[in-house]
Amino acid sequence: MEIPNFRDIGGIVVADGRRIRSGLLLRSAALAGAKSDGLDRLQAGGLAHVVDLRTDQEISDRPDPHMEGVAEHHMDVFGPTKAQGVADLSDLAIDTSQALTSMLSAYRNMVALPSAHEAYRQFLGLALRGEPLLFHCTEGKDRTGWGANLLLSLLTASEDQIQADYMLSNTGLNEQNAAFRKQITATAPDISPAVMAIYLGVEPAYLQAARDEADRRFGSLEGYISEALGFDAASVKELRRVYLTA
Repeated sequence: MEIPNFRDIGGIVVADGRRIRSGLLLRSAALAGAKSDGLDRLQAGGLAHVVDLRTDQEISDRPDPHMEGVAEHHMDVFGPTKAQGVADLSDLAIDTSQALTSMLSAYRNMVALPSAHEAYRQFLGLALRGEPLLFHCTEGKDRTGWGANLLLSLLTASEDQIQADYMLSNTGLNEQNAAFRKQITATAPDISPAVMAIYLGVEPAYLQAARDEADRRFGSLEGYISEALGFDAASVKELRRVYLTA
């Protein structure tokens, strides 16, 4: 596990036959869990930016290691709201119905919260530079997954391609989640494995909850991107120029 849940979202051939450039848009879990070999390879590959989508508390608890020559950007999606995820074990002391409701609510908040609008607005703006960029949250599956969905949608990836990238987190986190399950079993044995599975994995219904929220509030994903994130048609055209190649 050099870098948990790491992958390049480049290499995909999109609707018009062009390909998303590789080596520029990288996603992962928090770099606090990365091994030095993985970090060294990122630097050697010319990484220019790391975008951290976590809350202040999450960063304080598990800060990223500093990489010389790499700019660090904090873009807090949840802002002053309670961080979603599994860092607080009390969140897991609920039944499966409550856990699912919590996850769906977190995804809706990624579309609805003003802090999320600002975070993803900054994220897309930084992406326009076309410089090698890695973005992550805690596990690299939810806040990071929505960010990847935005980029891939704007770059005209198909629904199947977007879903395939999103669902890779269920295997990309195997080692990290196994360690977490072991910790939970030792410290809180009454917590249901089914509840842990809801929090530790991804499901198409989670991503769909965010999309439905975009439709409900802004009429469509495109409306959300334009209105909430301020990413206009000229920016979309530029993003495609930067990242799509024949």
